[in-house]
This record gives sequence, C-alpha cells and structure tokens, in this order.
Amino acid sequence: MVNTALIGEYIQFLRKQKHLSQKDLAEALGISFQAVSKWETGENLPDASILLELADILDTTTDKILTAGALIVRKNKKISVSDIQEGFIAFSDMRTFFGAESPFYRGAVEGINQKLKIDIEEYLKSEKGREALLAEAIVHYLVNGYHIDTEEIERAFSSPEIRAKIKKYQSNSSLFGHKAKQYASYRPSFPSELIDLIFAENQKPVIADIASGTGRLAALCIDRAKTLYAIEPNENMRRLAEEQLSSHQNYISLAAFAENTTLSDNSIDIITVAGAYHYFDSTDTKKEFYRILKPNGKVFLFWNRYTGNAYDKEKEILDEKYRKKKKRPYSGITPKERAEHLFGKNNFKEITVQTKIHQTFDEFFGGWSSASYTPDAGSDDYPNFKKEALALFTKYANEQGLMEMNITSYCFFGTLLP
Repeated sequence: MVNTALIGEYIQFLRKQKHLSQKDLAEALGISFQAVSKWETGENLPDASILLELADILDTTTDKILTAGALIVRKNKKISVSDIQEGFIAFSDMRTFFGAESPFYRGAVEGINQKLKIDIEEYLKSEKGREALLAEAIVHYLVNGYHIDTEEIERAFSSPEIRAKIKKYQSNSSLFGHKAKQYASYRPSFPSELIDLIFAENQKPVIADIASGTGRLAALCIDRAKTLYAIEPNENMRRLAEEQLSSHQNYISLAAFAENTTLSDNSIDIITVAGAYHYFDSTDTKKEFYRILKPNGKVFLFWNRYTGNAYDKEKEILDEKYRKKKKRPYSGITPKERAEHLFGKNNFKEITVQTKIHQTFDEFFGGWSSASYTPDAGSDDYPNFKKEALALFTKYANEQGLMEMNITSYCFFGTLLP
C-alpha cells in the first residue's frame, strides 16, 4: 500500500536539502505551489507525467520517491544479515544480466556509491572488502531505525574491531530511546551568552548540530542559521525535534552519527555538539568533523554540569546504587580534557557561565531520570529509585517546596588542526 504521508515527507526532505521553497519547486515544474504543498502533506501524489522531472530536480529516482526513500525511518523494522547478503548477490546478478556498462547497472552503482561514499565494485572484489561493505550496510540500517540481532553480527564478522564498531552504533542509536520525552521536557537549556558565541563571526552560518537529540540547541540557533543540519541517530529523539522544528525551511533532519554524518566535504561553517561529545569515538569523529568543515570552520562543544550543591554526594551515591549499566571506560574524563583531544592543547577558547534554577520535584526527578544510566519507568528498580529521589528532594527543598540547583555551562570552541 502506498503511504502518501511518508512520500510527502521524503519530497519535503529532498526539497529542503536543495534549499528550494515550495514556490521554487513549483515554478521549476510549471505547476502551482499548492500542488507541492498537497504532496508534502500527503493529500495528493505527484502526477506520473512530471514524476521523472521531479526526480531529476531533487537528484533522486522515481522509485525512491514512490517508496519514500531510504532516509524515512520505518518503525518496528527488523532485518537480518542474510537479507543484506542476498542483496549483494542480487546486485552482482544485475551486472551479469544487464551488463557492466548498461545504464541500469551503472545507475545502481552510482546511486550506492553516492549514498555510502564508497566504490562498491572495488569492495566486492575481495573477501575483506565484502566484509567491510556488509558492515557499512548494517550501520546504514541501524541509522535508519532497523533492528539487527547481536548474535547475527557475532557470527557474520571475524574481526573483533568491526564487531565492536557495529555494537557501538547499536548502542548509540538506542541511547535514551525510551526517555526522549523526559529529556525534552526536563533538561535545562544553555545560556544566551554561549549561544551568541556561535554567531560572533558569521551571522548566517551553515550549522551541523551533531547528536542534536530533541532539538534543545537547534531551537536556539535555527532562526539565526542559513541552514541547520540536525544529525541524530535516535529515532524517538529525532522525531520530537522534527515535530518542533520541521516547519523551518532551513531545518534538515538526518538520521546519522557523529562519525558518519553523511554531509558533503567542506560544506559546514559551524559544528555544534550539546552535551553529547563524550559518547563519540574521538578519533573517528575528529576526522569526520575535519572533512565536513569549510576552511577555518569552527566547532563548539557545550556541556551543562550540576555541581556545588549540598546534595551532590548523596545524589552520586544513589546514581551508583541504581545504575543500570557499567560506566564507560572514559567516564572520568573532564569536558576540558575532551576539548584538548579534539582541538589540541592551547588551540581553543573556554567560556563558562554560572546559573541557578529552582525546580519542583517533577522537574528535578524528570531531569535526573532522563539520564541514560538510570532505571527505566516500569523496571523493577524504578519505584525504589523514585522513592529515594523524593526523600533526597524533601531533605534539601526550600520552604516553597523547590530545589535550588547550581549549573555550570561550558563552551569550548576553536578550529581543528589537520
């Protein structure tokens, strides 16, 4: 069954990537802008007589338009490694049946190479290349909301490094999966003084907001950016951000990772990361940031830290008591140390801002329980976790029933060294 809503979403996505308004696209096709609007709301489909021209303008194919493209996330989808491997066999069969120089086969090659930024024919020549290609395909599916069993990945790859890389993508794409609404509702934003730093030298930059989450930082920047690419692998968080921000013509949401943004070389003026850089592979991320930044482009890393509160030690004890997963090996690294790894020592600036907020219990617990390591609602530990959190809140709340929280907001920014 054709899903007109998803097709409309895909057309809108491609139109924004081309920096076209609905009027621009309509004029290029010789139709009314109301017709384009009806496509994008899912009310109508493009007429078959202009479908090929539409695909040319949007730099895609007619079959991708009619299937809503690869970037539209299908919910509750599962795919097996063998399904992907069968796809490689079918691709090789296409070469056999149609010929290596046929337009049909060459079109498929060019489409895959452009999408994955690889040379698929070279990859398929060796066993090592085919394994690397399989890994790339699995990561692509993970980014787009598919589930692949870990046991299958273990069986498919002999390389521990490849298995570890895929598992990292599995973990990061599901991080905060059930806590997106809590994250959006209760996490504090960032001070305007820090946001102004982004636009100090470029008043209308092209921004890539990496691990953009529910759009906290993007919402503060969207009206001042020429284009803002929101890169977020978690479907639930990305959808919340899109609900809030997709009405902006300059907002483009992409299901991708910090280490593989899918953005073009030298296309970005400013990279922003709000409270997420510690989840990235530092080495791969640095290479990717350097690739997509324009010459002299800058990176801005933001963090909020809740310190200097009377209850900090007791809260830390409860964190450890109810932690549902082990600490990451690098969890003790400070924000400044992370900045030094990315920029190099003495190659960046640091600005901090101190603020105080007062929270109700719902706000205090909502922010706390939105952390990835705290018990999920409905888990066995959750009721006791909430009960002890309430006891802590009651102990330290003021007479108005509010908890005072000290927040230190950090911004580290600079250019990247080769």
